[in-house]
Amino acid sequence: ALDWAAFTLTLAKRWAETINAWVTTGRPVHVVHYEVLTDPIKQEEELRKILAFLKQPVDKQRMECLKVRVSVPGG
Repeated sequence: ALDWAAFTLTLAKRWAETINAWVTTGRPVHVVHYEVLTDPIKQEEELRKILAFLKQPVDKQRMECLKVRVSVPGG
């Protein structure tokens, strides 16, 4: 059985290999950090960046809905 240190080291190496594969493909990559996406202050800007990366229009009604949902505790 693997001990915890060996297990985490194995997964960290696998994660690094995955990130390296994404970056070296030459294809566009947009990194999204969970903490930014769940931050009510930064969320709208990050969603706009994601939509721009995906070449999708910003839907003003959906953005307004997001503001309401984020302002509700547990929303």
